Amino acid sequence: TPPQQTASGYQTVSSPQSSQLGTTWLTVLPFLLGLGVIMNSISVIQFFSSGISLGDLLSIPTIGPIMGLAIVSTIALVVIGILAIVNLVKRKKQGYQMLFVLYGIQVVINLIVLMTVGGYMDTSTTLIALIVGAVMFAVNYVYFGKRKHLFS
Repeated sequence: TPPQQTASGYQTVSSPQSSQLGTTWLTVLPFLLGLGVIMNSISVIQFFSSGISLGDLLSIPTIGPIMGLAIVSTIALVVIGILAIVNLVKRKKQGYQMLFVLYGIQVVINLIVLMTVGGYMDTSTTLIALIVGAVMFAVNYVYFGKRKHLFS
């Protein structure tokens, strides 16, 4: 509907309809997820090329199990990230569902790492990853909640 003039001189404009919601974020998001997949893949490759086996890592008494969990979850984030990208591009609802799983895992794992190794090592990057994951989960939850009709 066109803008309408009110008695006070202000114009009122109707809210955009669901079909008029923007999809720019949906276009950019797969590229950002792709960067995350690349960065996580590099981390996994660096770990396995370091010569330390996952078994050796797990045998370290204090932080071994947590670091093992971090490596396994990073591999999971790579796989889930790829699935999310493919399904978002195809406009499948599994795309945004996988996105929620991805950020949920990121938040939970970083919270566990932060709580367990906070006294042993610098956790500033873990805290940043936790905050970014929580913000991205919330932003995407709102965004995709308004655009469910775009997905099959």
